[in-house]
Amino acid sequence: MADWAVAAAVTGAFVGGSLLKGVTGLGLPPVVLPVLTPLVGVEHAVAVLALPTLLANGWLVWANRDARAENPRLPVLAAAAALGGAIGALVLTSVDERWLAAVLVAVVLAMLVTRLRRPDWQVNETVARVGAAPVGVVGGALQGATGLSAPIVGTWSNALGLSRDGFVLTTSVMLQLASLTQAATLLSLGALAGDRLWQAGLACAVVAATLPVGQRLGRRLQPVWFDRLVLLVLLGSATGLLVEAL
Repeated sequence: MADWAVAAAVTGAFVGGSLLKGVTGLGLPPVVLPVLTPLVGVEHAVAVLALPTLLANGWLVWANRDARAENPRLPVLAAAAALGGAIGALVLTSVDERWLAAVLVAVVLAMLVTRLRRPDWQVNETVARVGAAPVGVVGGALQGATGLSAPIVGTWSNALGLSRDGFVLTTSVMLQLASLTQAATLLSLGALAGDRLWQAGLACAVVAATLPVGQRLGRRLQPVWFDRLVLLVLLGSATGLLVEAL
């Protein structure tokens, strides 16, 4: 493939991922990694994506900050996600990726079927309280080790029955804390330097230009269409994780 075609494909992936991220709070890594990884390898792709992910999540946290009262367990989720991001590699190296991916896909599919049959379904208060810390750790671990945590983070946030802004805030806070740990680790190991650093800078410019457009589009969506789009993103993310593992 010619260099211009590669550049166009990668730029298109970042534009599409940023739009989807702005609309749903999810979508940047699931869209970009399948395009970037075959070109440069997993380590390079995850490193380049680290800074744009931080920028996108930080932007969405600030833009949706007024919805923080919707989720009183947000501090627990955030702290647990930070812990999960720090220990992600250790956790995932002791688990067979194929089994983990299969479990994630099963969880997402079960939720999809439940939501389609019962659109008003959501977890009860007890489950939401008890599950906050474990979900945060697992979601953070996935983000820290693979950059693909949407299946668990998005599934949990969707099941809480939050508004569009509450959903985007919850997912973005969790992903931001885990991504901070990931980026700090990459920088300390020298994995985010040289060509990777300026490539990440260019990607940040694309995200900064595109994400606000997605944010505006997302706020115009009817709640039912927002919910359906989120479910499609979750299904695509979980399926992508399974395909990558296999």
